[in-house]
Amino acid sequence: GLDFLLQHEETRSTRIVLIDFLLGGAICANLLANSSNRDRIWCALFDGTFTSMADLVNWHAKSRQFEYLTKWLKFEFDSSNFVQNEFDSIKKIEQIQTPMLFMCAKNDETIPYEISLKLGEKAISSRRRECEIFESSK
Repeated sequence: GLDFLLQHEETRSTRIVLIDFLLGGAICANLLANSSNRDRIWCALFDGTFTSMADLVNWHAKSRQFEYLTKWLKFEFDSSNFVQNEFDSIKKIEQIQTPMLFMCAKNDETIPYEISLKLGEKAISSRRRECEIFESSK
């Protein structure tokens, strides 16, 4: 998508802002971690994204419903059996210099705000980094 935008005259000199939500954060981190994109992207907004798929799966595995299900099925949970693509943004985010804004909501039941906040805190190389926590996602 980024290459498509930069091939067209009317968008070639435009400042590119990446805006992601949920899984889009991993895609955004991949784009930003690619050194050839460093000067092509002006800033990025991460909205309720996660550190890695393993972290997210492990967090959900601690839920009461999931624990009951695994006991009922007599099934021992191992996240490595469920995670095929790591989407490991936490390993990439430290090297990214692009300005980044991380937003999360305390009532988010899909992506816990602690995981989003952890990703924002690891963005130590960013020229400008902000983390905003909202009480509600609405």
